[in-house]
Amino acid sequence: MKRMRSGADHRVPAAVRTAPGAVRHARRDGRRRCAPSVRSALALVLAVVVLVTAGGCASIPRSGPVGKSQGDTVQQPKDAQNFYPQEPTPGGSQDSIIEGFYNAGSSDADDYQVARHYLSQSASTTWKPEVGTLVYRTAKVVPGAKTHEYVYDLDLAYEVDGQGIVTTFPKGTHRKVPLTLTQVNGEWRIAQLEGGTVIPQDVFQRRYNPYTLYFYDPSFRYAVPDVRWFLTGSSTATSIVKAVLAGPAPHLKGAVVSAFPDGTRLAKDSVPIVSGTAQVDLTAELLQSSVTDRHRMLNQLTIALRAPASVVSVQLLAGSTTLTMDGSDSVVPPILNATVPSGQVSVLQGQLGIYENNKAERVKGLDTASYNPRNPAVSYSLDSFAFLNQQRSALYMASAGKTVKEVLDGPELLRPSFDPQGWVWSGMGSPQGGRLTAFSSDNAFGAAPPASVSLAPDWLRGQTVKDAQLSRDGTRILILTGTGEGTKVLIAGVIRGADGTPRGLTTPLQLSDGKNVTQGAWVSDTQVLVANTSGTGAESPLLLSLRSFQVQELSDVVGLRGISVGNGIQDIYVQTATGLAQRVGNTWVQQGAGVKDPKFAG
Repeated sequence: MKRMRSGADHRVPAAVRTAPGAVRHARRDGRRRCAPSVRSALALVLAVVVLVTAGGCASIPRSGPVGKSQGDTVQQPKDAQNFYPQEPTPGGSQDSIIEGFYNAGSSDADDYQVARHYLSQSASTTWKPEVGTLVYRTAKVVPGAKTHEYVYDLDLAYEVDGQGIVTTFPKGTHRKVPLTLTQVNGEWRIAQLEGGTVIPQDVFQRRYNPYTLYFYDPSFRYAVPDVRWFLTGSSTATSIVKAVLAGPAPHLKGAVVSAFPDGTRLAKDSVPIVSGTAQVDLTAELLQSSVTDRHRMLNQLTIALRAPASVVSVQLLAGSTTLTMDGSDSVVPPILNATVPSGQVSVLQGQLGIYENNKAERVKGLDTASYNPRNPAVSYSLDSFAFLNQQRSALYMASAGKTVKEVLDGPELLRPSFDPQGWVWSGMGSPQGGRLTAFSSDNAFGAAPPASVSLAPDWLRGQTVKDAQLSRDGTRILILTGTGEGTKVLIAGVIRGADGTPRGLTTPLQLSDGKNVTQGAWVSDTQVLVANTSGTGAESPLLLSLRSFQVQELSDVVGLRGISVGNGIQDIYVQTATGLAQRVGNTWVQQGAGVKDPKFAG
């Protein structure tokens, strides 16, 4: 069993969670990327433009930036096909009533009115379709142990819980759904049943869409995506708001925060949309909230409700009273889908350099030739570096004009990764490792060793870690584990202390478990690229997305030795024996010779 947590994208012992997928495109984007400080300034400007600060109402942006650092167009979910379920047929058999009921559960029109016609009066009143959905490959009606008892026997493909979190199951996984029928005025009706709906896989693909909720990193600077799957229809906005209020998915709990206090609920059990405005009426205690908190709550709902086409703005109320927003000009909309600077750190004839616009220049004031560097990483400010030696037995930190400092030794060290909080991450790749270590770059070059933390979650114990790369919002880490032909691609949340120090990792979400891959990189806040970089034969980098169940293969690369990804699928580079190549369209175009181990910030 695997768990999948999966909108438009910009700015506990338990089963590992699952969600494969991908998108396939490529075209160079000639826009220059903003450094973090520039993005912050941009967000300040956008705050004035985007949010209406009176009357608790904000317009939904359909394109262009909303406190985001990269102006991508908001992707709308596919239009849900009209679905008109069949009413019960007079004289219908027990089997036809059961199958007709679950087919009718594909339509939420008028609170599942047609589906309720298949139920007895008491069952129609108590049935709760919103608790979740079972999605099957095949299904059949099987008689139960007693008269009028039946079982709907499913080959289960997915299970969607009431918050839109999807669990995927391998073929051949059976789930038995019990029902009891009775006769009402001579017609068979369902009298006892479990909550939720049951639909075939093809209907799920037509009627359900991924929608992105957003939560905040602890500093409220970044919006962190949390992708869910909901039935597209009249209840979509309500489902999104309820899920936001319920909090983040398991793999993000402890790593992100919500602007809404625990226990906040809808005052009414729906979110009406009046002339394009989603009226979100919450419990009355929010009348005591600060203006800052109100802005953050409104921002959080505004970006979460961008996808439903019927919503163009959001109005926030508490106990039917519109929340005022006057009195705070300091709340900046969060950055969505944070970007990286355009330069890539690389190795140039034994020295660290920066590769940008088809040109490579050595980092001035830094001599690394005697360390024989490989796999360098660079901070988002492009002034702090980390790298391994050729044997992968030592990790060094460096900065121009300062002494190179060894901070970690051990076998098969992982290539380093910077997070936006300034921590450098690495660890040992052997099965005896099972832990990651992070070093602070603040005051790293004094006489004392830099501050460090070691994280060894139970789920990583005994695992061979191949790669570990931090997300650009610093709240998540992409981890590849496994040996031989099988690699698990995992995303775990990063739990931090009040000062930003890493304190732990959450139980991860699993994106895939299959092809052997050795390196990973973040493409966007909901996409990653992974590849086998052994350098032998032809390999296809794989694009995985939280918004899809499919894995997309890019064009083959002969002798692939490394991957580097900038801002999106138009900014993918690969390292081969002959040099550096960039993906243009669906081909790889040679760029720079002599540039080794390129890597964007992070």
